[in-house]
Amino acid sequence: MDIQIKGLDSLEKKLNKIANNLEKNTMEAMEKVLKDGQKVAFDNKIGTKDESMIPYETKSDKNYVIGRLHTDKKKFSHALFLEYGTGTEAEMEHIGTTKTFLKSGYQYWLLPVDKAPRDFGTPIMINGKEFFIMHPQSPKPFMRPTAFYLRDNAKKVLSKELKERIDKEL
Repeated sequence: MDIQIKGLDSLEKKLNKIANNLEKNTMEAMEKVLKDGQKVAFDNKIGTKDESMIPYETKSDKNYVIGRLHTDKKKFSHALFLEYGTGTEAEMEHIGTTKTFLKSGYQYWLLPVDKAPRDFGTPIMINGKEFFIMHPQSPKPFMRPTAFYLRDNAKKVLSKELKERIDKEL
């Protein structure tokens, strides 16, 4: 018995095309998810909206596509202080235990001008070095809301993006 199904060759070609482009399409879809997450982070972040401060990256092997959205330690070393607050306003335990910070009852500390991400007013001079006097700051979360956004939306965005890309191939 010989059975012929019309269009089977065409279907096989389409399925092969989808399979061959799956990694590329998944990478592109993951980048869309991370770009959306980066936007949410910047919508919640106060101050500079420089994208290099909260970069994203994707990588893959033959079984996984992995996306990562994070803060750049070199360009945004104060991210934790912004996210969790400082001094008496901090949500977390204090990691800094300088003499000034402890003696002031967590009310202020000294930030070397050369370590500051921006100008915080008139510095004071101590032993020939300039410092800004820093005061408690309440938390201004930007990455935690982003994590909840990604948890709730990443699968939906990935599915939608992949469907659109596959539909284009059919």
